[in-house]
Amino acid sequence: MNTRYTETFLFLSRLSRRSNKGFALGFVLCVGVLMAGTGAVMLFRSSSETEKIAAHEATAKGKTTGEVAIARMQYLLGKYPFLAEMDMDDWQNADVEAQIQEQITNSCEAQTLTPEQINTKVNSSKTEIAGYIQKSSGEYEWLEMNPSNSNEGQFRFVAFEPAIAGQQMAELTIEAKANVGNDLKEAPSRLVVTIPLNQNEAEIAEGASPGLWLQNGSGLDDIVAANVWIGSGGDDCSVTDDAAKVAEINTKVLGDKGGVQEAIKDGELTAGTTFEPPQVAEHKFPDETVLSETYAEQITDAGVTPIDITLALASDPDNNPLSTIASRVNKFVDKTFTNMLGGVALARPGRGNSNGNNGNGGGSTGGGGSTGGGGSTGGGGSTSGGGSGSCGTQVDATKNGSLNVFPRSGDTATRTQILDDGTTLCIYDYKVDKNLGSVQAAIRTVDASGNRQRVIFHLYGDIDKNTEIAHVGNDDLSGVSKIKDTPNCTGSCKPVDFQVWGHETTSACMNGNKKFHGFLWAPQADIGMMGTGNGKGGLNGVAFVKTWNQTCGSNSKSGAHVVQTGEWEDLGLETPEPTPPMTVGQPASVKTEQYYQSSSSDG
Repeated sequence: MNTRYTETFLFLSRLSRRSNKGFALGFVLCVGVLMAGTGAVMLFRSSSETEKIAAHEATAKGKTTGEVAIARMQYLLGKYPFLAEMDMDDWQNADVEAQIQEQITNSCEAQTLTPEQINTKVNSSKTEIAGYIQKSSGEYEWLEMNPSNSNEGQFRFVAFEPAIAGQQMAELTIEAKANVGNDLKEAPSRLVVTIPLNQNEAEIAEGASPGLWLQNGSGLDDIVAANVWIGSGGDDCSVTDDAAKVAEINTKVLGDKGGVQEAIKDGELTAGTTFEPPQVAEHKFPDETVLSETYAEQITDAGVTPIDITLALASDPDNNPLSTIASRVNKFVDKTFTNMLGGVALARPGRGNSNGNNGNGGGSTGGGGSTGGGGSTGGGGSTSGGGSGSCGTQVDATKNGSLNVFPRSGDTATRTQILDDGTTLCIYDYKVDKNLGSVQAAIRTVDASGNRQRVIFHLYGDIDKNTEIAHVGNDDLSGVSKIKDTPNCTGSCKPVDFQVWGHETTSACMNGNKKFHGFLWAPQADIGMMGTGNGKGGLNGVAFVKTWNQTCGSNSKSGAHVVQTGEWEDLGLETPEPTPPMTVGQPASVKTEQYYQSSSSDG
């Protein structure tokens, strides 16, 4: 027993032997002391518990402040995802301003804004970003959770490690404090959060690529057998919500839902063919900017010179005196010099012997041929400027009958492309610097040996309804006198191997009684059907156009007007950029680190 309590007990025992009164007094005093001590202990414990509760509350509030700060950063990166790939010190440079400008300019909202209003929004975005990264004495400044109420806490960014889309997460370090100005309840905390930056898939699955891709969804009420995409990267600015977008597509794009059955009945599609429901595009529409960039990459930068056939595509070449005279003079000169020089080929722009090279883009003239500078097509393999000795010969001219056929026997491939399967595809680029009005021609995309080849018209004009361009393989056309009587592109002939790139095309009219077998890339063009014919007119292949509407007049209501017979990998183009190309994901992890007071940490 405690000595002090023992002595007290003995003292009280002595008092009890002397007097009952003394014992009672001592007992009362002892009990009073015990009660006072107990009360003091309870009061001390209560104060301690109160402090613990206050500390826990402050800590929780501090952590909550940090989590709110994380949400703030999440919002900022979600709004401007390109920031996630940059150091915070670079968030105010010229490149960021340019990306903000592009993001706002490409938005639906920008369609109703003046240039001055767009600049105002750009400056507002720059100010918003700058508010997060102000520095003082080399450290990021403390920011108020609520500028009008400092009691809601403060936060600041300490460090940021940029992300690499799809590979490396961003790492953000944040400091937060709850009750500013109250050292006991401030509860500062430091949080480290990892944030993923997701690279959206650019690939287009086989069978899912568009057969008709419209930049706008107005005006179409025709029979379609194709995957229909509308808009650019999920933004159809003519409507306001997803439900309305779907309704817009089904009403003005899909049209008569019997298109697949019609195409199967007409032999354009095999039985059992199906297509996906029309959808708002998740990729960036290949607009005129993309067309220009693709032309620069595959043609200009590769040193390729398209063969100019503007004069050769006269409305009626048989009755064009200039064309006829020029043709006869050329044949006479060729024959004369061949006899004189023993078969040495004459070098002329866009011409050459069928086994050599016209020298475009770095190739060399001669029997072997060589390839020049190259580019990349993405899904279709690599391209090379210049013709190639590996290209086969064209179908004998006697099998062309009286038709105007391309490639001509004297034309040499302007470039080649190595396909994914290792085979070489010879490409013939032609320049057409006029409207295709009342033009009649036939395109062969299979050579004399049965090898696939591609023909591209680089068109700087519109397409008239009276234009008839047949697309055939290596068929014998000697008994055919009219374009409409030519066989269709079937078998080893791929419809999309004949391509028309409409660089300045704003209108394209399909003929009501004739199919256009090919790939039409005219991002500024309104396209439609003119005349009813036998209801078999329209497009068989793929089309990327501004709108499909009734700009050409009355539309036929029988047959399938758009029949998709090509996949993305058949086009020889880069896969379109998904929109947005990347997105910021939810925080993958949040951990607490020890908070270190710095010399400039006072708010």
